[in-house]
Amino acid sequence: MTQKNECRKLHSSVNMAARGLAVAIMALTAAFLFPSAQAKDIPYNPDNFTRVYEFTYDEVFQAAQQAMLRRGLNVKEADKDKGIIRIGFADLHIEQISPKPEVRVTIDVHLDPKKKYKPGPNYVGLYNANILFGELAKVLATYQ
Repeated sequence: MTQKNECRKLHSSVNMAARGLAVAIMALTAAFLFPSAQAKDIPYNPDNFTRVYEFTYDEVFQAAQQAMLRRGLNVKEADKDKGIIRIGFADLHIEQISPKPEVRVTIDVHLDPKKKYKPGPNYVGLYNANILFGELAKVLATYQ
């Protein structure tokens, strides 16, 4: 009786492995047959790399530095007078845009032009910028 149970367990695990393999083969086949379904580069839009925050210039500048450190990024240069924070792969440009507490942050992502990026450089740049904007928002949320 126990041999039958063990045999059933063995058959069910083999069936599960076969199903998993079949699904993987179908997914790879679909990726090659329908390349348009794969992720492509997006058109460059500078608005995607810019955010406006309703905080003072000093708060945003300090929060941007803290956000970079929280992500484990090395701040190479931070010039408060020019409103620039330089990290390895990007520059953050911070500027006061009105007399009330309203500050614009633009992230300029530098990608190696010789390197091939999949799905594309604009997509990769936007992905990195959104990570930095997310961390900046987390730090600014602690200021309220």
